[in-house]
Amino acid sequence: MNAFDRAWGIIKEFRYDRGWNERGLGIAQAGGYDPETDEAYANLSQRIEGPFDFKTENPTRRGMIGNNRMFRTDEELMDRVLSILGHEMTHQALSPPHSMELWNQLKIPKEQAARMTEDEREKARRKINRDWERFQEYGAWNATPGITEDEKWDALSLYGIKRRDDE
Repeated sequence: MNAFDRAWGIIKEFRYDRGWNERGLGIAQAGGYDPETDEAYANLSQRIEGPFDFKTENPTRRGMIGNNRMFRTDEELMDRVLSILGHEMTHQALSPPHSMELWNQLKIPKEQAARMTEDEREKARRKINRDWERFQEYGAWNATPGITEDEKWDALSLYGIKRRDDE
């Protein structure tokens, strides 16, 4: 292992992404998990000065979803980075290859798929992908450190997951 490999092993969990990517995210993105590279990361560009400050003194910009939180100290910022990494690394743990057995349970059995029309197969694939996304977010938001129950349920509601009376 050379010096670059050792350094990359330390910093690969952080990105500085100010631009927009193919999913329309960038500076507004707190972090992410890339299933193609199996890497979870926090987006440190949100700390810069500007309309999407990661560290801001503006008390009107509170909330986990849609607005960034207010960070008055470096410790609060570090807690936020750890929270993001906890969330994104849960996505990593819940994604194939780490969860191949679970993913395979969601797939349409070959004999069933053979009896379906192409439209039925496509509808079933969309449902599987939607269910997988909801499973991913439910797991990740439940494992995200440093958020309240209300913040968790606000985030989950974006995926159509509603809080039951007993939760």
